[in-house]
Amino acid sequence: AAEDAGDRAFEAAQARAEAGGGAPTRRHHTEADRLRWYRTLELQPGATLEEVRKSYRRLLKQYHPDRFHRDPERHRVATAATRNITEAYERSTE
Repeated sequence: AAEDAGDRAFEAAQARAEAGGGAPTRRHHTEADRLRWYRTLELQPGATLEEVRKSYRRLLKQYHPDRFHRDPERHRVATAATRNITEAYERSTE
């Protein structure tokens, strides 16, 4: 059961990493950008700063690349997921 949950988490991270895209080059962000950041952080739009921080920390612990150092593919996906999570956190707290 724990291995299945780990596999599901990995697949979800992989999907988020592939959907993340690059950072916007403009300072004015669209509503779609904001919704994507909340979705990446697994939050509802309008979440409080405390909720954003808690989710960010939880997701970094879950997907930190060091947890997958023995599996190159999972490490690559975790690295991309971590980048997307960090971008979403930074952009949503601007």
